[in-house]
Amino acid sequence: MKIGLIGTPSSGKTTVFNALTGHQAPVGGRGGKLNLAVVKVPDVRVDRLSAICKPKKTTWAQLTFADFPGQTNLRSLDAEVATLMRDFDALALVLGAFASDPRKDLLAVEAELLFADLALIEKRLERLAKEKPRPEEKAALTRLHKHLLSDRPLRTAGVTDDERKILSGFSLLSLKPMLYVVNVAEADALQNVEADDGENRV
Repeated sequence: MKIGLIGTPSSGKTTVFNALTGHQAPVGGRGGKLNLAVVKVPDVRVDRLSAICKPKKTTWAQLTFADFPGQTNLRSLDAEVATLMRDFDALALVLGAFASDPRKDLLAVEAELLFADLALIEKRLERLAKEKPRPEEKAALTRLHKHLLSDRPLRTAGVTDDERKILSGFSLLSLKPMLYVVNVAEADALQNVEADDGENRV
């Protein structure tokens, strides 16, 4: 599975990336560098089966993490970055709750994903207008275009299985599963741990 970390500059994306992968990518920069890492996922069940079957090679599952360059302005999502994001199975939006308003950043980044999908769908609809389109494709794209114009991501559009088959080649960003990671200050994190009564600790 491939998971892309996205967010605004200084949200803590690279810090989260380093914590997940064990890498030491430089933090605090505002450059356009993409950090990439593959992490093996140990599984005791696989180890037990390997001990029984004794295969020549035992392969654990792997997760690929990418730390994408931070986005700062609406409609500013770089086309090359958007293309790279489309190749990922899910996105994780890192929200820095220590230096800015996380809700504002959430809306800004989500808007960039919406605009990228909107441009892609509009381009396809323009082509379909000059061709003889499949009715089901035109109907699906028209419905989702209207949904995007209401400023809502496609993951909230109730996309059907048939529509997903039609859209499979588009890799729409706002349709991908999204995990929200709220990055709080270390002092706040420690305070939350101290306030825990112990029943919900893991």
